[in-house]
Amino acid sequence: DPRAAFQHFSDGKPVLDIDDLSCAVLAVFGFKFKKQDLRDLMEQYGTRSEGESCFLPLQAFLQLVEDRRRVLGERDRALRLFSALDVKDQGRSDGFANGWIED
Repeated sequence: DPRAAFQHFSDGKPVLDIDDLSCAVLAVFGFKFKKQDLRDLMEQYGTRSEGESCFLPLQAFLQLVEDRRRVLGERDRALRLFSALDVKDQGRSDGFANGWIED
């Protein structure tokens, strides 16, 4: 649930910073976003006071999640399944090396 992820990772603040966002999107989507992608999302959806870092309020986070889900669609489900199998974070799933498949 995006709202629960926001509340958990904002630690009671009304906004997420980039580190909070990284954890929240991992909780919602099941995989890490690259740091540059997070920066781009903060710029696109976040708010900024002059001379300060970008922050993401709840409504902006909910919009970001809705938009990303629309873009990812079924690809999101397949990527989450693949990520769960890629236990060594190598960009591939090797059932033999992981011991799931016997010779």
